[in-house]
Amino acid sequence: RSGVNEQIAGDLQVVLEKIAQSPEGMTHYSFWRAAAAVFQAVSESSLLVDLYVKRLVARLNAQLKDTLAGGKGVSDQLFREVLFSLAMAQNCSTNVQLVRHAFSLEGSIPDDFETSRFGLFDKDAECQAKDSIPAIKEAWDLVTQSMAGALPRYAESVSVFQGAAALLGPNLSELGAAWTQMGRAIELKSELMTEALAVEMATSILFVESLFSGPLKRCSDLNDRCREMVERLKACASGKSISEMPEWLATLSREAQERSTMTVFIHEAKNGMKVAEEGVDLYLRDLQNTSKLGEASSSLSQISGALMLLGQEEPSQAARHLAQRIATLKKAESPPTEDEQHLLASSMGALALFVDSLAQNIDQEFIFDPETGEFALAAEDEDDQEVFEVVL
Repeated sequence: RSGVNEQIAGDLQVVLEKIAQSPEGMTHYSFWRAAAAVFQAVSESSLLVDLYVKRLVARLNAQLKDTLAGGKGVSDQLFREVLFSLAMAQNCSTNVQLVRHAFSLEGSIPDDFETSRFGLFDKDAECQAKDSIPAIKEAWDLVTQSMAGALPRYAESVSVFQGAAALLGPNLSELGAAWTQMGRAIELKSELMTEALAVEMATSILFVESLFSGPLKRCSDLNDRCREMVERLKACASGKSISEMPEWLATLSREAQERSTMTVFIHEAKNGMKVAEEGVDLYLRDLQNTSKLGEASSSLSQISGALMLLGQEEPSQAARHLAQRIATLKKAESPPTEDEQHLLASSMGALALFVDSLAQNIDQEFIFDPETGEFALAAEDEDDQEVFEVVL
């Protein structure tokens, strides 16, 4: 049965690769590419055919029928199930590993994930604590400006954080207590509010943000850093002098500023890709419908500029080439050939995957061929890559 499963998985991989590169699947290229990688892993014996995989086959079959019938949606739940199965794969081939890396799946699922640990972690508390950070930041900005009512507002937002932090362990709870102490100290002694204190408090908020979703999330010496941050805040609240900001904290601050700039550009690129994909998708479904090609070309030109500012030269060239190609399609007297349609769809899908990978701050290699205009995910050995002709 193992051999049969592997053969069937190989066939499914071929089908899903075709869908990913087709006009019908282009809108959700990342999803179909990840699904194809799951079954490539099965075919290579890197992933066991368990209950999760069998259930996934049934759901993908339904999704496939819906996509071929003209449906556009792929549920977030199904996408999560695909990524879950892909994360379970072990000792993967290079091609599968590239997709796993694009979605940061390495080490995301513990070996004993099926072991129940009720009460050891409260996801709702984490979400509540994380969601309270923007309110704390806004209130603190008002405190630094000595705005009326700022301190009560700050105390209220910190109280929400503390209530959730109490369920997440001593480190966050102590940080919340230090924030509360800071507010009370300023209320009693307003002259404590100095530029140095404001910077220290803002840095501590950045530190907590990084605990949830940034580079500190899996830091090996996290407890020590939390204690150091708490001690610095307590010293500020007591009016004591503090030592120079440690290198790791200064680095965190610089990286946050860089990420903020990159986030703006990436956000623009993602929004632009949605517009461009919708326009091209409408055109590939009906070659007479060129109504959205102008917007698609304009969006890709803007994406090209944003990517160039981020230092992504080849993807920027690919976006500019696609913009020019789409602009010519709008004025063309005859429609493109099937091969040209396939090239446009696959390059658009690859560019969307690149932007998604960039949003996760992952170094993923893509290749642009200026002669053919093809933009694609790089493979270790291109000779091993089979070129599929999409027949739907």
